[in-house]
Amino acid sequence: MRLDPADSATLRRTAAEIVETGNRKFPPTLKCAGSIFKNLLLKDLPAAWFLEAVGAKGAHRGEIRVADYPANLIYNAGGGSAADLRALIGELKARVRERFG
Repeated sequence: MRLDPADSATLRRTAAEIVETGNRKFPPTLKCAGSIFKNLLLKDLPAAWFLEAVGAKGAHRGEIRVADYPANLIYNAGGGSAADLRALIGELKARVRERFG
């Protein structure tokens, strides 16, 4: 592995920018397990592409919601149940399967 050298101030600034971007997209208080669906090898497209194509962004079941930024991120907005999570995942899988096979 080869890294480009940089002074410590530049490295700290870069690290702070990365953390800020991550916290903006995924706030530390967000109740989320991360990305749910694994990427398919089909055409090297990420799972989020398929989910966005079937209108998953903003979908919800109870308080379990699909994020508006990557559609592969499902989170609990508060009070969501495991049953709601499983139902929403099943619905999204069915949408993708119906459209893309």
